[in-house]
Amino acid sequence: MESKPSFLYQAVKVVSLCILWYAFSSGNNIVGKKILNEFPYPMTLSMVHLIAINCFLGPSLNLLDVTDTPHITRKYYIRRILPLALGKLFAGVSSHISIWRVPVSYAHTG
Repeated sequence: MESKPSFLYQAVKVVSLCILWYAFSSGNNIVGKKILNEFPYPMTLSMVHLIAINCFLGPSLNLLDVTDTPHITRKYYIRRILPLALGKLFAGVSSHISIWRVPVSYAHTG
């Protein structure tokens, strides 16, 4: 019989994920600004960012012992997931454009 992880373990895992998410997001903004100063193509940078998310998602889920992934039907994918993905692409591109065009001191005051 398999025992469930304790509440404290789950809480530490969630807090750790939030801290890592914040750290990677901040790092992405700083590195993105430096890259866009030399390589002024925000769409390309956003696409590379989204591809990296897809490449690291599987190993991250394995590392965190996330095994219960739901089966997604084609209809659900088209009606729910695809619009979210396009929104994420638009948000990424507009974020990279603003980071590229606005000085760092102004971009990080919000």
